[in-house]
Amino acid sequence: MLITERLTLRMLRDEDAARLQVIAGDRAVAEMYSEIPHPFTIETAGGMIEASNAAIQEGTRLVLGMRLRETDELIGVIGLETNLLHRRAELGYFIDVAHWGRGYATEAARAMVRHAFDVLGLHRVEARHMVDNPASARVLEKIGMRQEGVLRESIERLGRFHDAVVWGLLSADE
Repeated sequence: MLITERLTLRMLRDEDAARLQVIAGDRAVAEMYSEIPHPFTIETAGGMIEASNAAIQEGTRLVLGMRLRETDELIGVIGLETNLLHRRAELGYFIDVAHWGRGYATEAARAMVRHAFDVLGLHRVEARHMVDNPASARVLEKIGMRQEGVLRESIERLGRFHDAVVWGLLSADE
């Protein structure tokens, strides 16, 4: 569990499935996050929770629910897909549309990057976003990542191919 000024980041629980389905089932969220199946059913939510928690136990991924500290409301998910052989991880996140633009993704991402470097001992954290998602670019820039390039039409999403912008941050950059 990680705690920030406004958020608690902790493992997802079975009882989070209904809220997760609402968040990830929103087409606006699905359009921006390439790993979310659409439509996103309650069964998909349950499977995601189960798979995420199993991956935490295996040490291959750290997937945490973003919860408001004041109310404990689940507002999104953030994760690190780790490659321990190369001491790097890929950061990914999605957040409820009702909470866009409030700095929660930046706050959570900053905490995850700190955890990656300080606790997991990683050397590099990277992230990708679709080129038509400037909000994610702002989050990554705010946490100190550097844009490294564009992968042309590397993501197929909802029937279209999208360019992906690649960002990276080294532990030495901080």
